[in-house]
Amino acid sequence: MGYLLEVRDLKMYFGGVHAVDGISFEVGQGEIIGIIGPNGSGKTTLINAVTGVYNPTAGTILFDGMDITSKKMENLVSLGICRTFQNLKLHKALTVLQNVIVGEHLANDSNFFDAVFRTKRFRQNEKRARELAMTELEKVGLAGNASDFVSELPYGMQKKLEIARALVMKPKLLILDEPTAGMNSVEAKEQIDLVKKLNQETGLSVILIEHNMKLLMNSVNRVLAIDAGKEIARGLPSEVQNNSRVISAYLGED
Repeated sequence: MGYLLEVRDLKMYFGGVHAVDGISFEVGQGEIIGIIGPNGSGKTTLINAVTGVYNPTAGTILFDGMDITSKKMENLVSLGICRTFQNLKLHKALTVLQNVIVGEHLANDSNFFDAVFRTKRFRQNEKRARELAMTELEKVGLAGNASDFVSELPYGMQKKLEIARALVMKPKLLILDEPTAGMNSVEAKEQIDLVKKLNQETGLSVILIEHNMKLLMNSVNRVLAIDAGKEIARGLPSEVQNNSRVISAYLGED
């Protein structure tokens, strides 16, 4: 099959620390891929290297056939890669709608003159941005909260807002780093159900890094398990969760 994302022998070294050490994986069109591993295994470092937060020490990253190995995160967004972070990156003093509109800035061709004099182009761009933002808020169930300030939202709704802000950038690949962190069991299930719904309805490809093993295994097509920066297993969820090396990494050995 043709893959949307191909990561080949990726390495991320910090001095003598091999945080990511020769990992390879692929993401197909419309797939949800899970990445698991115990704390400190290198999951977030791997994603940081893939998304241009770090410049990889070695390896190759292809996206939609293009070599993006050395590209920075701000350049990858325009190509169709968006991500969320473990910690919320929202503007608490802005409304829900304004936070999503911020994410739509790449499609806005207004200049300083347009903004100062509120030209026809500025008004058209503003109208389009609001309509698009409301569409994405509707998808995540927050359209009714558009006028609320982010600081007023419960934590679980703030995590959904991050997804809406990513969606407004029209990604081909959405990378979610611990999207249920800090949530109770009900909120966590709602969040993962939302991701599955978006995938099924839009064909959006997703990389899901998740500590809740039960939720992840019931939600993804394939799983990559890593420990100490190296792959220890990959395959179907049923195969990986019963893998002895994965069990040992999470539970330890007798």
